Amino acid sequence: MSFTQTYSRSHLQTLSGRPKRDAIKYYIDAEITDNLLRAARQGKTSYFHVEDSTMTYSRMYSVTLTRDDILDALHVKFPECTISYQENWVDTKVGVRELKKGLMIDWS
Repeated sequence: MSFTQTYSRSHLQTLSGRPKRDAIKYYIDAEITDNLLRAARQGKTSYFHVEDSTMTYSRMYSVTLTRDDILDALHVKFPECTISYQENWVDTKVGVRELKKGLMIDWS
């Protein structure tokens, strides 16, 4: 009997964490990177990403991402930037202010 592909123990053991890693990568690429690059092209030196209330991404599986998951990955993707969680009051309409919570990425 012959098999076209074999799987090592170490490969099989890493599969359980893969959906979360894939979801983190997708979230950063789809939700943050494009907007950050747009801000940089406009001459800005920082980008404030308003985080989703649940930060849940679902494709073929459902994974809940924590703020720390995203922060850790952003530090890897943008190693020379200052990245922090912030809460800012923002004017949304005349006389109306809302508290926006999110991630500040600063490359100044």
